[in-house]
Amino acid sequence: MTDLKMMFRHFRVNRFMTITNLLGLTVGMTVFLLIAQYIRQEASYDSVHPENERIYVIDTRFRIGSDQELFAPVVSAPMVADISREIPEIEAFVRLDDMGNDRPFRYEQNSFIENDVYAVDSSFFDILGGYQLLQGDPKTVLTLPNSIAISEETARKYFGTENPMGKELTYQENTSFTITGIYRNPKGPTLIGPIPILISWSTYATDGGYKDDAIWLSSVNYIGFVRLAKGAEKTQVETRIAEVMEKYTGELLRQLGGEASLTLAPIRDMHLYASYTMDVVPNGVIKTLYELGAIGMFILLIACLNYVNLTTAIGMRRAASVGISKTLGATRPQLIRQFLFESGTLALVAMLLSILITVLIQPSFNSLFGTELLINPLHNPFWVPTALLLAIIIGILAGIYPAVMLSSYQPVKVLKGEVTHGKSGNRIRSTLVVLQFSMSVLLIISTLVVMRQMDFIRKKDIGFDRKHVIAVRLSNWDLMTRSWTLKEELDRNSAVLMSATADHIPFGSNSTSLYHIPGTPLENQLIISVIRIDHDYIPLMGMRLVSGRNFEKGRSSDSTNAVIINQAAARILGYEDAVGMQIDQYEEVEPIEFSQLDIIGVIEDFNQESLRSEIHPLFFRIYEGQPVYLFFRLQPNGAQEFISDLEARWTEFAPSVPLNYFFLDESFDQFYESEMRLQTMFNWFTLLAIFVASLGLFALATFAAERRTKEIGIRKVLGATIPEMVSMLIKEFILLVGIANIIAWPVAWWVMNGWLQSYVYRAELSPFLFIGAGLLSLFVAILTVSSQALRAAVANPVDSLRYE
Repeated sequence: MTDLKMMFRHFRVNRFMTITNLLGLTVGMTVFLLIAQYIRQEASYDSVHPENERIYVIDTRFRIGSDQELFAPVVSAPMVADISREIPEIEAFVRLDDMGNDRPFRYEQNSFIENDVYAVDSSFFDILGGYQLLQGDPKTVLTLPNSIAISEETARKYFGTENPMGKELTYQENTSFTITGIYRNPKGPTLIGPIPILISWSTYATDGGYKDDAIWLSSVNYIGFVRLAKGAEKTQVETRIAEVMEKYTGELLRQLGGEASLTLAPIRDMHLYASYTMDVVPNGVIKTLYELGAIGMFILLIACLNYVNLTTAIGMRRAASVGISKTLGATRPQLIRQFLFESGTLALVAMLLSILITVLIQPSFNSLFGTELLINPLHNPFWVPTALLLAIIIGILAGIYPAVMLSSYQPVKVLKGEVTHGKSGNRIRSTLVVLQFSMSVLLIISTLVVMRQMDFIRKKDIGFDRKHVIAVRLSNWDLMTRSWTLKEELDRNSAVLMSATADHIPFGSNSTSLYHIPGTPLENQLIISVIRIDHDYIPLMGMRLVSGRNFEKGRSSDSTNAVIINQAAARILGYEDAVGMQIDQYEEVEPIEFSQLDIIGVIEDFNQESLRSEIHPLFFRIYEGQPVYLFFRLQPNGAQEFISDLEARWTEFAPSVPLNYFFLDESFDQFYESEMRLQTMFNWFTLLAIFVASLGLFALATFAAERRTKEIGIRKVLGATIPEMVSMLIKEFILLVGIANIIAWPVAWWVMNGWLQSYVYRAELSPFLFIGAGLLSLFVAILTVSSQALRAAVANPVDSLRYE
């Protein structure tokens, strides 16, 4: 009870310092809790699946020639079936075929475009148990052709309150699927994510790619999961897989001069550590989590250093109390306990406020940063106790040094008035200020570098003009066959400058084919991406021919054996002047059969992927089938007019199919969604770090001005001016911030130079970024301190001399 009374008395007497400490700790803890919850969510991917420690994704690595390697979590259909049959340690498997986005489904008058639709083996719910089957027999739910399972959300969307079991959904206007199961999507984050519709694998068993007796190396584009038997060792299973791989592909790969291997990746590690050459799944986020974790620790540490600084700075006010307590018999351990009780209580109050604020701002946080955090103490009973335990630890760590220092005062010296702040205490406080602002400057520089790189990305010439181009996705075969009519009608719109068609957009994943350089050993194989286009595609996209010609209408040979390549392809082919040369395309792998293509043009390299990746070889062919995309280049101010016309004509063209269109530049920006989110986080958290550091600096400046009140009065009586007084009070802090910059700059250069290395194309680290960060930190320090310095300098010297 005595400790409690003394604590409240201290908080009441030192209200300003107490509120400052409480505010700083609350902000620091709130940021820390938000970041910790975000990291926890990102690290919990696929933990919702029962026995997830035994579930693995199958990775395939191909090496073709000496400098081409493909590494991705994809397999062919027979790969998974054969290794599971021949290796007893593999308990079960499931294959997923991502059927992509823009899949049109309809029930009576309810029609929707569905994304992330998968065809899967009937073992899907057994292995990926996070997808909980609510209705249907788990043994038969996805066994029959044309059977599907749908999620709860999909059921409500199409059927409302009706029970959809046994009813049919129409796909692409000509295929009917019977609903045999209803499932609930996982509550936690997963690699695959929420799935609206699952189609039985047997539906497409007539497709060569789905056949288990197909060639091992054909159609390597499915996702495969296996569950190992209890006690099975991953490394031993991979050794057995290599033996099966040799059995099925060894001879063929030796003929082709290539290598291939299958490895197992724990499903729990995919989101954090994935690192592939193909963007089947996003690469791992572990580096981003380290960066955010460091930011959270920095801000919390700055708040703790504020507490240490301010508590020791006002130590003289408590000197008499400490001296009297010791005279009355209080021991040093008792005083340390009292001071730790105060710091712990303050930290607990700050943590309770932080928990309340965190819960209240969670929706805004999710909206601002594109996250899906669920911060609700009722859903996790351990969350609040863990946070409170953390608060106690923080309180002890922040309070231990002030407790030891303040309890060391000697009663005799205190009562004689001989206790001073001393050079040692000033040096410690100065060191902590330098440390605080070093971390703040590091965050400022990091934020400026991220902003500069994002600006570089937005403004970089990527080799084609993505502005003012709108793409219309044709989601089924019927639309594709009738697309020319729609294209001709839309071409009449005055906002349209040009139009074209293709089977892919100019960036992102494309189909690939295997090629061979004529006249060279069979081992000289190349895997090259292919986009099939029409004659107007290259000029519409603003791509530049560096040699040769574009495809020409009326030339039948252009549709059969002509190809336009990019400069990267020319380099890997070894052709200085590629126009007029040939390239062999594989028609069959077993036995090997070629068809010859004539290179008629070379286009300037452009970025098909994000700027994190090098430009890969690319071929353009005239397609023989129907287009998947219609592209329209519009007048700069013609988007609204064109979209209105498009929507009206689409209603007549395909009234039962939802319209799907997008702007090419907006789609390209999605490559950098994670970086944009990181930039937003850096911006906000850096502002908060500066705020917390400035809060402590403001309090220290207040204390410094108060401590030198009599000195200021004497100097003013002797003729010192107000600017001289202000300068005297702030120069000490400016020096400390300057030292903080000198320390932070080399650390920031090392950290951000490493971050930029993940981009093949990146902005350079400019010295102006560091100078700008230094000037900004100095400006903040001067602004923070000068208000208190000015208030002290303009005070009446008579009042100052009466002080104390």
